[in-house]
Formats: sequence, structure tokens, C-alpha cells
Amino acid sequence: MNNDLKGRIDRVSLVSLNLAWGFMNKKYGLPETRPNNPYHETEQHLTIDRNGLVRFNSFYIDGQKEMVTPIRRQRFLMKPEQISRLFAYLHEIFDGGYPPYTITDGPTWHLAIANQQGQIYQYEGMMVQDEWLLGLNGVLHECVDRIDGLWGVEC
Repeated sequence: MNNDLKGRIDRVSLVSLNLAWGFMNKKYGLPETRPNNPYHETEQHLTIDRNGLVRFNSFYIDGQKEMVTPIRRQRFLMKPEQISRLFAYLHEIFDGGYPPYTITDGPTWHLAIANQQGQIYQYEGMMVQDEWLLGLNGVLHECVDRIDGLWGVEC
């Protein structure tokens, strides 16, 4: 499958899931949150469009009660130079595609990038100490600096 990012980016959506099968809920067999997370969040959704509108939502997944609870919600505008920097870095990483990961255990990320023709490119992997992902994590934290506790793609 050819997954080389082409064209101008219109929208980016990143979902970070902070679950690991090592933290099992005995009753339902669902993972629990990582205990060192200050917000006790299990999932974060970050969407950024070409106009700089940032939408951020986070959730707690409770395996015992089988509930998904919204925790935080933020919306704001990024500066044009921040959007340019982030989108340029995404092109730098994904223009040549991205090697697929087999996700077996641990926190994961899923990235969807839509271009101006409506094509959607999807990438996913584990939040690991990968050179590309650490770079993306740094650029995310530099460009989306108004969100406290953004996981990005670093475990």
C-alpha cells in the first residue's frame, strides 16, 4: 500500500490511547489507566485544521463501569507560523510513507492526515522512543503549547 503523504495538508487528527495490557481490569479484562498520569486520562483526541483551529478532547475509560467519561475540552487558534511548522514537519516525516507497526501491548497513537483533495492518509504505532516520533512529539509540544498535559507521541 502506498501511503506517501501528498498535497497540501488540510486537517490533522491525532488520537493517543494511553492503555497498556499490563494494567488489566480483572472484571472486564480491560486495561486500566497508567497510574502516573496526572489527569487519569486514557485517551486524547487532537484535531488541527489548515486555518489553525485546534480542538482537543480527553477521556477516561472506566472498565469497571463500562463508561467513557469526557474530562477536558479545549478549542483555540494556533498562530500561522505554528501551523506552517507543524504541517511542514508532518510532510518531512510522512512524504516517504511510514513503516507499519504491529501493536501488541502498550500506549498507541493513530494519526489521520487529510489533504486538499480529500485524500486521507493514516498512520499508527506505539508511543515508543522512535527517532521520528520523538521529533514529532517535540514539534507538537512546540506548536500546540496551550494544552497542558498533551501526550503527543511519547510514552
